[in-house]
Amino acid sequence: MAWIEVHQSLPTHPKTLKLSNLTGYEIDRCVGKLVILWLWSLAQKEDGDLKDCDAVIIGKAAHITDPAEAQTFYGALIESKFIDQGTFLLHDWLDYAGRYLKAKYHTSNPPKYKKILKKHIGKPKGRLKAHIPKPKPKPLPKSLPKPQKDTQTVEDSRTGDAKQLSDQIRENNRTVKDPRVADKAKKLFDQFWVFYPKKRSKGRAEKAFQKIHPDEQLLARMISSIGRAKTSEEWKKENGRFIPHPATWLNDKGWEDEFDGKDNGGKRGRKGFDLPSDYPNDLAEFGGDKPGAENMPEMREKI
Repeated sequence: MAWIEVHQSLPTHPKTLKLSNLTGYEIDRCVGKLVILWLWSLAQKEDGDLKDCDAVIIGKAAHITDPAEAQTFYGALIESKFIDQGTFLLHDWLDYAGRYLKAKYHTSNPPKYKKILKKHIGKPKGRLKAHIPKPKPKPLPKSLPKPQKDTQTVEDSRTGDAKQLSDQIRENNRTVKDPRVADKAKKLFDQFWVFYPKKRSKGRAEKAFQKIHPDEQLLARMISSIGRAKTSEEWKKENGRFIPHPATWLNDKGWEDEFDGKDNGGKRGRKGFDLPSDYPNDLAEFGGDKPGAENMPEMREKI
């Protein structure tokens, strides 16, 4: 069953009041004539195009039999803008029939629905917003000077912190892309993990280790510091309860902590780092054939 929308403001709308003045009809009669005309249009001219309908046809559609009265009614519809002059389309037709037409044709006959939309600006979603074209931006005056690039500033940005940052980014990219560098970093972390007494949150520890990006010499300092820390009262207390997690120790630069200088039973490296007594044994799995300082991997040669 076909249907249209009639809004509450129709009886008091200025266009309805003007139609009443032009035709001499009471407001309720004007509203009735409009609704009857819209219902007829939905059945006979569902696209809202009345350009091929003369005053007599419009009058009969609104149940007006007198030709003179029909001519007056037709002219009043145009003057009060219920019919658009020139195009002879029912004004705001999609406000009244848009939802019904969408339900009828949107999926069953999309080309016909688009054809109806093409005649009326807007989309059939309830009361449609008026089509207001977006204002075009005003062109800039030609007299404005073009901005000049500060070549000196660009050149200076390559020095100091900016250059250091770009170099660091390149180094990080090289580290990620070069599998040999990544493999070496993994081996260094594995050596660190062997010596650290508390095995907790290995993933976080590895990320912290990679962030530091230590070389063999710094790793030796770390291992030496871990060996000294193992003999400290703090790390021994309550079976190692107060030993920090490895990620925390790395982020806090724990290898720079100072201890009370007690002998930890370790061995001294070439550059003064105290290596734990179990250092060669733990490193045997990284390349030594048998335990002993003479069988340390290449890392030992650089400390």
